[in-house]
Amino acid sequence: MNEIIYLEPDEDIAGVISRVKPVAKRAVCLVVPRGASISQSVINLRLLKREIEKMGKIVSLVTKDKISRNLASQVGITVYSTVSEAKNARVDQTEYSEAGTEKDEEGFSSS
Repeated sequence: MNEIIYLEPDEDIAGVISRVKPVAKRAVCLVVPRGASISQSVINLRLLKREIEKMGKIVSLVTKDKISRNLASQVGITVYSTVSEAKNARVDQTEYSEAGTEKDEEGFSSS
């Protein structure tokens, strides 16, 4: 089951990271409002994913915004349509083992 965190439209990456850090669960789902600045850029989403994975957590999003959904899927972030769908989702164990593992430019694990 995912921990659900509701974001503000103008919330930045540093703010999101500080809210995710204390979460005990490994699967974190961010509820992103339509047009939120954090999800309107591939760079923002890559950075967000990388920083959350450094914590050993898996990140996913809940949004109806088509641009955010498209960009998140390009980066490899799972996107849900509703909060209830995200709450009930089971994160695959292979995703857990990949989280927090640093990979080189070719995608190979460094450990």
